[in-house]
Amino acid sequence: MAGSSLDRGAGGRKIAIIRRVSILKKYPNPFYILLMVVGTIFAVTACAYGMMSVHYAQATGRSAVEAAELLERTDGWMAVLHHHGVTILVGQLVVLGVLTAAAMATDPYWRD
Repeated sequence: MAGSSLDRGAGGRKIAIIRRVSILKKYPNPFYILLMVVGTIFAVTACAYGMMSVHYAQATGRSAVEAAELLERTDGWMAVLHHHGVTILVGQLVVLGVLTAAAMATDPYWRD
């Protein structure tokens, strides 16, 4: 048994096993923390994109003039998602993939 000492008594019986405990404190893998943050941001963005899609789908049931006015009045986050939503979501998925690979690749370093 590596890292342990075994004392045997007169009859060959095991008296005590002392395991060497690592003195260094291990820290959690920082990529897991980043994955949680980026994953949460991705989930919020995906939900907002879904809400935007439903909002615009409801506009298609209106007349063309009303739908055009609704799309023109939209501003802020919904306008950004309307124009760049797919790009934002794909970018976030790429970041999640890179962080996942980094977390798996460095996991032995943070565990041992």
